[in-house]
Amino acid sequence: MQDLDNSHKVIIHGYEERFLAMSEVQVFLDGKEICRVGYKEKKEISLPGDNLLKFKFQIRTTKVMIRKDVHNHVLLSINRFSGALNAHLANDETMENAEKIKKANAKKNAIKSALFLMALYVFWDVLETVLAS
Repeated sequence: MQDLDNSHKVIIHGYEERFLAMSEVQVFLDGKEICRVGYKEKKEISLPGDNLLKFKFQIRTTKVMIRKDVHNHVLLSINRFSGALNAHLANDETMENAEKIKKANAKKNAIKSALFLMALYVFWDVLETVLAS
C-alpha cells in the first residue's frame, strides 16, 4: 500500500500525433499497470517518492525516472519517423518549454518522413526506368 504522506501528483499528457490506430499508452509502476492514457488525454496519478515509470504503446516502450520534488508532468509523444515512444519530463515552471521542444521535434520528424517518401518515390521511378530499358 502507498504511503500517502510521501506521495506526490504527476500528470501524464497523452501523445498528440495522429495514427490510423489510436491506441492507448499503458503506464506501469513496479511491473503493474496503473493506468492508460489515450490520444490528447491527461491522467493524474499519485506516486510514492521517486519512481521508475514504464510506458508501452503497441510494441514500443520507454522508461523515465520521476523525482518527487523535481518532476510533476510527463509529456508523451511518438516519433512519426521512427515510431519510437518518447516521454519528456517537466515541472510547472518548465512545462511551456517542454511543449515547445516536443512540437519542434514533431515538426522535424514530419519533414524527415516527407523527405524519405520523396526519396523512395525517386528511387522507384529510377528503378522502373532502368528495368524498362
